[in-house]
Amino acid sequence: MKSWGEHTTDALRHHYAWWLAATIGLSHVYALIVYGATFWVDSSCYIELGEALKSPAALRHYYEVLWPAWRDTHFGLGVPVFWVGLSHLPSIWQWPAMACIQHLVAGLALFYAFRVANRLWPTLWHLAVCGLLCCLPFYQSFHNMLMTESLVSSMLLAGVAITLDLLHSERVRLKPFALVLLFIVLTAQFRVYFALMLGIPAGLVLMAHRQVWSGKAVCLGLAMAGAVLLLPLYRLAVTDRFSMPGLKADTLVYVLSANPDVSPAARAELEKLGPFPPDRSVARLLKEGLWYEPLAEMGRVWKAKGWTGGYENPQIEALAQQWIDNDDPAGQRGLYDRMQQILFDDPPFLPLGQYGVSTARRADITGILDGSGSYPWNVRRL
Repeated sequence: MKSWGEHTTDALRHHYAWWLAATIGLSHVYALIVYGATFWVDSSCYIELGEALKSPAALRHYYEVLWPAWRDTHFGLGVPVFWVGLSHLPSIWQWPAMACIQHLVAGLALFYAFRVANRLWPTLWHLAVCGLLCCLPFYQSFHNMLMTESLVSSMLLAGVAITLDLLHSERVRLKPFALVLLFIVLTAQFRVYFALMLGIPAGLVLMAHRQVWSGKAVCLGLAMAGAVLLLPLYRLAVTDRFSMPGLKADTLVYVLSANPDVSPAARAELEKLGPFPPDRSVARLLKEGLWYEPLAEMGRVWKAKGWTGGYENPQIEALAQQWIDNDDPAGQRGLYDRMQQILFDDPPFLPLGQYGVSTARRADITGILDGSGSYPWNVRRL
């Protein structure tokens, strides 16, 4: 006679799909309601590009004035196009539609991935792992915000599951492989390096089935090339500027802080980023690094050339330079008061309101960092 535990195990095993669907569905509905609308400051950049996609003139203005070609060309089309679709809805429905779509896609990808994993390696531990992932706040919060992480991680998970299924199949079936190619193109529009993260496993599947020189291999190469070149070619057609995805100036900041002793070839590439301020040569940048002060000076030079836009006030600029050059705290205080008064007379922006994030937690929880939201790092229970 079977024990209660054995009966429970058999029930879970026989109804694995139902338990998996219940785990995923309930946890995602709970997260959708409890976490609520989540906003990350980077979302504004994707929204701005999405608005620019609505007309060629706006896109040219975006790349030539708002975000020059030397910066932020790693932004893909995925989130901006998603935003364009959402913007056709009434404002009150935009966030619910976005969150529901992202939770639905995430739930379906998770369900398919764990179904495939359980078919290949049957064990009830898959339910435990899936439940643990569904309870991870960082993972669930992805789906409540307009950022790249949600949809791209869901498509990556589904794509990897398909490649695992194909790897253990007798042959590379056409429809699942075509779906992998589609995911390669789509994920690259969110994060371009995800084309490699799916393309490499797909290539290994073809190698395992000895189809390296097949038509499927050609299609894989074309899909990866097209995924990477889609936005650069569209940008070239609209703005007459061609640039491949990359971090550009952000990379310059990171690399110079790690390795100022660059090669002559790298120095020549830096010269192409100019023009630099007269007292901010490449040699000085390599010696001192690229930080706030040189960035401000470079920004002023590029601003004078019409590469950027924003708030302009010559009095503020002059007083700010005096504040930098003044080492006397009392003198700095006087300059600060004068700048503050000018900003009150000529405000660069108007605050429309304030908000606070309502948070509730157990009394014996410590280590929550104070900030614009709850940061559960270093959390401990007493």
